[in-house]
Amino acid sequence: MLAVLMGLGYLALAAAGAGCWAFALAESRRRQRLVGWLVAAALAALAVRGTLAWLLAQHALGFAQEKLFVGLPLSVAASALAAAMWWMPRRTPSTRRDAITGGSFAAAAAAALTEIVLTVAVGAPVGPAAAVSSIVVVAGAGAVTALARGGTTRRPAIAASAASGLLVVGAVVVGFIGSTGAGALQAGGFGPTVAHAPGEAPGAVPGTSIIELTAAPTAPPRVGETIPIELAAQEQRIALRSGASVDAWTFGALAGPAIVARVGDTLAMRLTNVDVDAGATVHWHGYPVANAFDGVAGVTQDAVVPGAVFEADVLMTQPGTYWYHTHQRGSEGVVRGLYGTLVVQPAGGQTEDVDLVLPVHSFSGHVVLGTSDELESRVVSTGDSVRVRLINTDQAPQTFMVDGAPFRVVALDGTAVASDPIERRSIVLAAGGRADLVLEMPSTVVRVGVATARTAGLALVPTANAEIPDLAVPDDAFDPLRDLIPTKPDHSEAAREIEAAITAERFDVERSVVLDRQPRLVDGAPNYAYTVDGRVYPFIEPTVVDEGDTVRIRLVNRSFETHPMHPHGHSVRVLSVDGRAPTQPLWLDTFDVGPGEVWEVALYADNPGIWMDHCHNLEHAALGMVTHLAYRGITTPFDHGGDMGNDPE
Repeated sequence: MLAVLMGLGYLALAAAGAGCWAFALAESRRRQRLVGWLVAAALAALAVRGTLAWLLAQHALGFAQEKLFVGLPLSVAASALAAAMWWMPRRTPSTRRDAITGGSFAAAAAAALTEIVLTVAVGAPVGPAAAVSSIVVVAGAGAVTALARGGTTRRPAIAASAASGLLVVGAVVVGFIGSTGAGALQAGGFGPTVAHAPGEAPGAVPGTSIIELTAAPTAPPRVGETIPIELAAQEQRIALRSGASVDAWTFGALAGPAIVARVGDTLAMRLTNVDVDAGATVHWHGYPVANAFDGVAGVTQDAVVPGAVFEADVLMTQPGTYWYHTHQRGSEGVVRGLYGTLVVQPAGGQTEDVDLVLPVHSFSGHVVLGTSDELESRVVSTGDSVRVRLINTDQAPQTFMVDGAPFRVVALDGTAVASDPIERRSIVLAAGGRADLVLEMPSTVVRVGVATARTAGLALVPTANAEIPDLAVPDDAFDPLRDLIPTKPDHSEAAREIEAAITAERFDVERSVVLDRQPRLVDGAPNYAYTVDGRVYPFIEPTVVDEGDTVRIRLVNRSFETHPMHPHGHSVRVLSVDGRAPTQPLWLDTFDVGPGEVWEVALYADNPGIWMDHCHNLEHAALGMVTHLAYRGITTPFDHGGDMGNDPE
């Protein structure tokens, strides 16, 4: 957050500098003493801006790139000229000098305003068009003012104004055309090369098509059962336990159907869209499925429209806590209830005496934990081991509590971890994140709840008539960067390759991305969008990899909002957060990049395909914050929009 506040201070100082130069321009022919003070104040504001930009760049260049490379050099040049013209000794009054002085004041004011525009509207990385436009605007402002103050005829002033205006408009038009052409996947050769109608086989495309990628990565032999999964996307009116009812979209049941399988089993999934006009898909959140079954409309398949069916055989390759949801207009579909839980037990079956799955979801102000918006109780025998699987299916971070017994964190986002026993500390999960907790049932009541709904939750009771205490919200939270302890070594190929890349300080692919909020065109309409590197979906360049690459990604959040980033098809190893490295290897598939934070993560490219990587606050995704991890040589016949109305956020 400090970096964001420093950015605000930078903008305030730029506005102050612009004001000083503008006021100095207005007073330059009258109160010369005041103008001197104004020039000094403008220069002081510029010096502080330079210091702030340098400090921001030390945190991450993405916080200051447009400032250091364009905005500040323009301001320094214009301000230096303005100060020199003002303080240069005067022998006799000169109309020409007065004109140049006034023009330099105007250019300095325009440069300070340009710094604001670059930060707020352009962002980082700043491109050549924006840089040239900025120079033209500043020079044009100075030239027009100088001509006007010089007492020359109106024609030169009009000509200069027109020329500057045309150049600026031209730059805007070029930028508009560039942001509304072919999407980045299509332009890069990953997207469809020929149109196809619903139900028709896509045309021939070079490389390997996504629809051929049906084998799960590192797949074990099919030694388990085939479990039929029938999902029926439909509109339902759900009666909650409190007596309230909500108009929901579900896959047939609230928070479900809940799916439980074992490693080696195959889910024979059949999705039927009963009556959800917006369409539906099934995305297996956090699970490394084959790319053809990732469930992203417009990338891995077409949206399933009412009356249509989509089938997939999904092999269970690793244990853990996961969930599934639609990836067609998810900002509406997931919010309204198109989600369910997926628990994959080890091949040997359940490891604790009691295994509880508690997704949290908000429906129009009603917070549901599990399937209830009120407190429920369950009798558990003293001494039993209990696994509590917490899942945040909401759009923002959720704070969970376990009150009444010490617990250990044994998994995060489906990956096994270890911690010492924890008491009176909360668990904060990113939108889409999961945590598995294990405790031993005491002879007293244990409350499990979420901070946004104190009256809802689950009480584990030793006897049916036990008195249930109020839920306490701890002040301290579990920190996965510092609170994990060593566990058994991870000998997977991904872990070995990432560890080798860290040791050698060399990754095959490296990329920095800047997360921001800026005015942009989204689906052809102006909006206050969420951007990646200043662009919105589908125009954001993918991260291009080859199978077997090690990839390091730095994420810089310049906005005031938290962005729960979720790469599909892969887990990432967290390398650092604002320079802090985890005490133990930490693998996640959903992680909160807070305001002003810088995350460095690494992944191993072992699951070929075209994978979405997006903010899991799906409202942010709907307004642009979607990019992709694209394997070279893989193509998709599907596209955003089209006859099927694909809308993959």
